[in-house]
Amino acid sequence: MKRKRAYRNTLRQAQAQGTRERILEAVSALVAAGAQYDLTVPKVAERAGVTVRTVYRYFPTRTDLVDAMQKWALARLGAPAWPADPQALLELPVPLFEGFDQNRALVEAQLHGG
Repeated sequence: MKRKRAYRNTLRQAQAQGTRERILEAVSALVAAGAQYDLTVPKVAERAGVTVRTVYRYFPTRTDLVDAMQKWALARLGAPAWPADPQALLELPVPLFEGFDQNRALVEAQLHGG
């Protein structure tokens, strides 16, 4: 009996991750620019340099897109897990605000209702 070889295309995976990243960056930029109320998939697609169909392939609904952008932004900001004890809570602001300083556009996108 022949064993089926596992297929792993790391180049394709990297391209897919890059496309997803461009889409999320586009959403963040549009929201930071004040387009949160008229954020449309065609605008996101244009800004990301992909087709509308590609955006829907990664994010089937606008809600999925916005939710993913919020999670992506928090990860990029280095938002830590919920503090486990009072000391961890006291230490939280320093790395959190450093992340805010390094990612101003993301912070603005979150503030504008991203």
